[in-house]
Formats: sequence, structure tokens, C-alpha cells
Amino acid sequence: MSAAISTMQMSQLVDALDHEDLPTLLLDCLNTIVSFDLYALFLYDKTTAPTYLCSNFPTEVGERSLHRFSSDTFRYHPFYQHHLKGISNGIYFMRELSRSAFLQRPEHESDSIRLCGNEEIGYITQGFPNSLTELDITLQLDAERTLQVGIYRHGHATFTSDEVSKLAGLFPLVQSLLTRYLSTWLANRQSSPRERLYRMGIHSLSEFLSPREAEIVGLILKGYSSKEISEKLKISTETVKTHRKNAYLKLEISTTVELVSRFLDDIATSVRVPFANETQTVVSVVNPHLASMYQP
Repeated sequence: MSAAISTMQMSQLVDALDHEDLPTLLLDCLNTIVSFDLYALFLYDKTTAPTYLCSNFPTEVGERSLHRFSSDTFRYHPFYQHHLKGISNGIYFMRELSRSAFLQRPEHESDSIRLCGNEEIGYITQGFPNSLTELDITLQLDAERTLQVGIYRHGHATFTSDEVSKLAGLFPLVQSLLTRYLSTWLANRQSSPRERLYRMGIHSLSEFLSPREAEIVGLILKGYSSKEISEKLKISTETVKTHRKNAYLKLEISTTVELVSRFLDDIATSVRVPFANETQTVVSVVNPHLASMYQP
């Protein structure tokens, strides 16, 4: 295989700079240099669940399996735990990341996890492809966000050091293209109609709360636990619980489900339109886990 991207491929990548298909086109180009069977891109933002960007996973993997990963099993994934430690830019063998002594590992099987000693990470998320060898192209975007570009081979077929060297030679290009793509993607997400609805709901709730209470309520709606809020805001867990209790009292609610209901009611009032058809869509933007908690 060639060790360089052709002029034609480079031209196509430049033309696709601000297009949503850029990652797919880029991975197709990389596959002509180092062959692989599957790929997936996830964006990690501090302690929150990773955001799935794209993949060529088989259709049978489906949203259910991706939801299992983003709502539960990602916490055990070696890449996520290295992200929390501040993983540097580079290319990493998953088998090496999986050997770190600090890793927290699942001890029991569940509806989401199947323990398997033959897997590089020691378990598999139910429904995900199995018997894969993983190589991760890692981009640290800033102090809190990391992009994982995972490439995979079936049947435990290994990647060689020479192949890693080829990818390393292209790393500056990959970094430049994906950093540009993500800056556009994040800007579009912030300006999307659903994101504006989310900010509208938070603004409405904030009228009744102190700035800190509003901040904590916003993080609760995004799926943060009290411990994760504590780590993000650098305050004690007890302080988080106190702010949450005070916020719930002011909003005249007592549970997260009631918080979601109040949040959605405030959006509906603000936009002055019937909101039943939009409920699940907006809840999913805030936090996919809450979609199953709220039934309009």
C-alpha cells in the first residue's frame, strides 16, 4: 500500500472541509495506506458520556448498542479512562492502553456488558462487533475534550509498528482536517434549533435559581451525576447536593423526572406551540438516558 495520500485524494479532502462527510472521506483515504475493516469516531468531553460522531459499524450494531456504550459501558473503556488522565496526541494500540494499572474494570456481566478474556479490553458491550484489534488515533482538542478515531481489524489481526509509523507520518494532516471539521461541527451544534430550545429551557429555569443552582441543574439535565458535577465544578459532593436540593425546592419538584417535565413545559410555554411531538427529540438532545424516563 502507498504511504502517502494522492493529489486527487487531497483535493477531495480540501473540498469536503466543511462537509459532514469529511471524516468518512478521510478514513477511506487512510484505509488505502493502512487497511482496516471498521472505524468509529467518538468525542469525549471531560466526564460526560462520549458523543458518537460516525462509524462504518454493521447496521445490526444499531442505536441500541451505541446507547449502551454512551450510557453505561464507556466508563470502563480504557480510552475513556486515559482521556480522564489527559491522554496526549498520538496513535495507541488498545492492547497497551488496556494494560494500565489504574483502569477500573467491570467485575460482573450485565444487560450491557459481556465479560470476555479474548477481547483486548476484557469485555464487550452487548451488540458491538467482537474479536477486533483496535488502534486509536488520538486528538486532544483542549484540556477537556479528546477525539478518538478508532480503527479496527477483524479476527484479532494485529497492526504492525510499520503501519503505525505510516499513520504517524500523516498525523499532522489528520489533526488539521479533523480539528477544522470539529470546530465547524461544534458551532453548528450550538446554533441548531434543538440546542436553542435547550438553552431556552435552561434560561427559563434560571429565572428562579441562583447562578450556581442553574449551572448544576443544567448539568443534571445533561446526565452528570453529583460526583461528576463535583469534579467538574471543583466543589464537594455535599455542596452539589445542597444546591440541587435548594433548586428543586424553588422549582417545586423532587425528582429528575419532574425536572425534565418542568424543563419541557417551560420550553413549550416560551415558544407558544404544542410541544408533544417534540418532547422525545429535545430530551434526547439534553441526555439520551432521560428519553426513556419521560413519557408525554
